[in-house]
Amino acid sequence: NNAQASLTSDSNVTASGTINVGASGIVTATGGTWTFVDNGAQVVGMAGNELNNVTFNLVPILVGDDQVIMKNAFTASGTVTITRGDVNMGGKTLIISGGLIIANAGTATLTATGEVTFGSGMDLGANGGLMLSGATIILEGIDQKVTNNRTTLRGEETVTTNGAVIRALTIGSNSGATILRHFHVGKTFQVNTGSVFALEGGLKLFATGGTIINYATITEGTGAIVSTGSALAVADSAFAPIIEVKTGEIAYFTLRDQDENINGTTRDTISITVTTAAGDSETLTLQETNTTSGIFRDTILTEKATIVTGDGTLQTTVDTTINITYTDAQDGFSISDSALLSPVATSGGGGGGGGGGGGGGGGGGGGGKGPVGPRQPGTANQRQGWLSVLTAAAKKELQEAKGVPSENTEDRRQDRLEDQAVSGPILPNRNGNLQTVVGGVAVVYLDVPVREWYAPFVSAVIESGVASGYKDAAGNFLGEFRPGSNVTYAEILKMAMEAAGNDVTNVPGMPKNTSARRGWADQYVKAAEDQNISVIGTQLNVYSPATRGAVLQTVLEALRIPIGDMVPEYLDVRGSHPYAHAIAVATRLDLVHGDTDGQGNLKGTFRPNDPINRAETAKIMSRVLQLLSP
Repeated sequence: NNAQASLTSDSNVTASGTINVGASGIVTATGGTWTFVDNGAQVVGMAGNELNNVTFNLVPILVGDDQVIMKNAFTASGTVTITRGDVNMGGKTLIISGGLIIANAGTATLTATGEVTFGSGMDLGANGGLMLSGATIILEGIDQKVTNNRTTLRGEETVTTNGAVIRALTIGSNSGATILRHFHVGKTFQVNTGSVFALEGGLKLFATGGTIINYATITEGTGAIVSTGSALAVADSAFAPIIEVKTGEIAYFTLRDQDENINGTTRDTISITVTTAAGDSETLTLQETNTTSGIFRDTILTEKATIVTGDGTLQTTVDTTINITYTDAQDGFSISDSALLSPVATSGGGGGGGGGGGGGGGGGGGGGKGPVGPRQPGTANQRQGWLSVLTAAAKKELQEAKGVPSENTEDRRQDRLEDQAVSGPILPNRNGNLQTVVGGVAVVYLDVPVREWYAPFVSAVIESGVASGYKDAAGNFLGEFRPGSNVTYAEILKMAMEAAGNDVTNVPGMPKNTSARRGWADQYVKAAEDQNISVIGTQLNVYSPATRGAVLQTVLEALRIPIGDMVPEYLDVRGSHPYAHAIAVATRLDLVHGDTDGQGNLKGTFRPNDPINRAETAKIMSRVLQLLSP
């Protein structure tokens, strides 16, 4: 047990009797084969030192006195061959980077209950023994095959478990592992990143009661992973099981089935059919909550109306029952749940203004809260409140200039972090895309996946009636919000007017702006001219992309929020910029924060002259709606 005590060899070593390496002792085997021979039980303690090739060949004087008892972990970088003897690892760790050969002899056996790592294959003689009950097996080889019968498959990397129930199995091989016989794992089955696990010829891996973790790929083919610990429920927004849903509410569904996490690099999906006793039938696509969870969820709208099957909404006019059933296609396990669906009177609500492409209006609502009508203009008290906010913000700016931190600096940083990782209940969706009701019409936005960061903001502006997405020439919804498209002057003007509660349907006359005449935004532009919104000049093309600064100027003026002469903090916004004061006010009101790096830290820039896409605009407008909330 001394770091200065060492043995170095690159050639063959034969050892009999007890082998003991102290905890600090060093054995360096760079080549050759270590052969353990004895005529009785042999105790080996290598203290974790790695050998190269190893052969166990015990010739006992007494029958049965042929055990090799390992005192601690044993590691071999080459091939381990058991010619004769029972190598007993107990619960100690065994790591074999090369192959394992167990001779065709009843006296050649490996027994282990701890962690065993195979970096290559195995050649198990017909009469050889491999006892791994309760062991954890880690496969790190190339194209490894896994079987539980005694077999000799030379030329293939084959790992044989001899019918044992394995405590845990980890697939770490770069190019995959395949089982060749039915296989049992009692605790944990894991496929590491970059690996592939395959089942052939209808074979099954049984993992009921265990945990399945897949970071890579599982190919079931005609085989199956059998795990009957699934759970299915009709649920509330927190995905807790419930017994009743009322029309107008969102019905949530959650399924836990770990063996359906087939691809650990993406979120898997599962289709289920939802029916009601009244005759409705809808197909839902449940999506995994993350790439490895094995938990699948989806939602559906409900309404008190005549049943239309297959329209993405559960309808009823009478008390009925929601029924869901899921059957695992591979192992045949089936599970069901149900809940009452009770019709209730719908709540009223207004709609937004009309409009064509570029974010035309329509009623907000859905989500079980009832439609939300247009916002009312800011009252005198509300404007006074905004002045108070701005006055306080100016004081904070002065404090910060003197080195005194403002009380909400950390709050604003937390807001930025929350914006980057939007969380909360899953939004109403169909096949993973945002679904809501606009003007009494159920609309699925095919370009707004609910997993995207901007989906909650898009949902908020649609539900409030501030925006509705795009329509065709006949006024039908296209199911597009176009989050990546640049917002135009007309579109942000429409959103700002709707948020302010300005009714433009009866605005008289034609706008002076020539680009707006006879276009869908003509009344919005005429109202903006009447209100003296400075961005909308007579020569401006209102259907061209708006700049980031112009968006904020338009929003603040439409809401009649005082702008004043506050100076912005951004490095790229001079005080002489035409929208500098609006940018400063919007920042103080937490409508914007400026550019951030990958960790959410402020970069001190705003890019006032750059265009801004509709996803970012939806985020700004959702913050405006929060500001306007009572």
